[in-house]
Amino acid sequence: RLVAAGFQTAEELLETGPCGLSKEIGISKEEALEALQVVRQECHNDAARTAGGSGATRKCTALELLEEEQAQGFIITFCSALDNILGGGVQLTKITEICGAPGVGKTQLCMQLAVDVQIPECFGGVAGEAVFIDTEGSFMVDRVVDIAAACVQHCQLIAEAHQEEDHLKA
Repeated sequence: RLVAAGFQTAEELLETGPCGLSKEIGISKEEALEALQVVRQECHNDAARTAGGSGATRKCTALELLEEEQAQGFIITFCSALDNILGGGVQLTKITEICGAPGVGKTQLCMQLAVDVQIPECFGGVAGEAVFIDTEGSFMVDRVVDIAAACVQHCQLIAEAHQEEDHLKA
């Protein structure tokens, strides 16, 4: 919608302001404000990365921002239904809030994600790292070991299936 409305750079977006952006692309003022905050933060982050924090900004198009965001990648869960609901997995560099009643599996999911972020790229993962901060004392080392072992076993099964497939083709 931004490109269709004629916006070419992040600078043009920021000059418009939330009220103008709201009218231009037909979204609420709150959504426009949130979008502008994201653009402003991305431009600030880019300036810090490219200029060593000197405050210099780079011009970028709305399409470039979208492409950069889409290139960030996802933490896959090997649960296709959950990955589909999340649009491909849990997006990197974004905050994902997990909430629910006690006992529904929030901690389990977070432990699973801490393991899954380390899945090698050859299996569709991001080969990342994780730090698990437990503020409630509910972290169970044995459970994480079980989750990690199951993840390794799943990756081994995938590798074996690919090896058999390659062997049959040869």
